[in-house]
Amino acid sequence: MAPEFCSGLPNSEEVNGAYRELEEFVLKLAEMFIVIDQALGLKSFFNHFRSDKYHFRLAIGADGAPFGKDDEATAWFISCLNVASHIASPNQNFLIAGANCSETHVCMQRYARKLVNDMNSITSKSYKLMDFDIMVSFELLPSDMKWLAFMGEELSNAAFYFSPFGNVNDDTKSTVNGTLGAGDQNTWQPWPYDKRLETAAKVSNLKQQLQAKNYAESTKRKKVLDFIRDQKSRQEFEPVIGPMVNVGYAEPLHNGNNGWQFLHSWVLDLALMKSHLPGGCSELEKLSADSPFLGYLNCLRNTLGLTRLVKKVKKWFTEGRKKSWKINSKY
Repeated sequence: MAPEFCSGLPNSEEVNGAYRELEEFVLKLAEMFIVIDQALGLKSFFNHFRSDKYHFRLAIGADGAPFGKDDEATAWFISCLNVASHIASPNQNFLIAGANCSETHVCMQRYARKLVNDMNSITSKSYKLMDFDIMVSFELLPSDMKWLAFMGEELSNAAFYFSPFGNVNDDTKSTVNGTLGAGDQNTWQPWPYDKRLETAAKVSNLKQQLQAKNYAESTKRKKVLDFIRDQKSRQEFEPVIGPMVNVGYAEPLHNGNNGWQFLHSWVLDLALMKSHLPGGCSELEKLSADSPFLGYLNCLRNTLGLTRLVKKVKKWFTEGRKKSWKINSKY
């Protein structure tokens, strides 16, 4: 990444990466879609949403691949919601940044703050391209709950109020036929942004008061957590992504990922069981060539091309299979 994103970090925490300048790229994207829309005419897939102007409604977000501290990567993407169902194609999701670090790395926080500033600047302007007046707005932030909680500077999803999307909690999570929406007529409500900022300011004041107290750090932390819960909130700091936290959207891809994780764990257990491994076996070289476990590894590598997953499974196996397999474990 650019030097400013790694400023002040020890050498071991510096990362490699690159990013595109948001305004420049958004305008190139807009020009491309204008050309396509004009060329296709009545057959165009570009949706104007009943606007006379070219109003580009964009989605932006990030995700990381958790393959261990020394083998991680995070990518930021941008998409144009005007292309409707075409957004389901990977060809309509454009890479704007990437780095070899986790999605929660300090560099990603710094980059997110830059993006928020850039988005605020872009949405405050009007542009003219190819003799057309255009507007840009950022209207969706696809993400999983863990990423949104981190970039929203909230408590973890193990908190009493465990969702970044609304005030559902451990006491109300089993409510049948509940609804989420603004207004008291709904069972749960989204978190108001002004309330987030208000709570974050109160938490900051409390922490300053606790600094003068002769409490153990664990006691101070508990008082902070209890205070946040008493505020009927999960907000600890001001959100890194600013008001964009309001348009966070639960990306359904992660539900699919969870399903594949379950399937992989089940097939892995089946392959190990059918391999009849001797007790304490942790050396792949000692397995017979027709071992179902080796067959499964070969399938992952050669048929599915999942080389990083193979690497993780091998490491888990050679370290003795001391814990049950988890796709997001330290392996």
